[in-house]
Amino acid sequence: MEIRDFDLQGFLRDKYRGEELVRLLNPKQCYFYMSQGVFPLWNEAGYNDRIVYVFLKEPTLRLFKKWREHDTQWEILQHEKRERQV
Repeated sequence: MEIRDFDLQGFLRDKYRGEELVRLLNPKQCYFYMSQGVFPLWNEAGYNDRIVYVFLKEPTLRLFKKWREHDTQWEILQHEKRERQV
């Protein structure tokens, strides 16, 4: 009996559509999510040589609000981002 390598990451990529996923770069935010019991489906290497954490979007929605309250820099960063777009 031949045992084949199972490509879990490839299987998950095929299973979920892009709009069902959220990609995070901030390791502190990812740690916060994991400490709350929500874990990434997979990690990717990319974006300026940083690790990208891929989560299902639905379970992260409730945690995102908590994260914004936890991360005092959130409002400052969003304000700076809006100023650059103008």
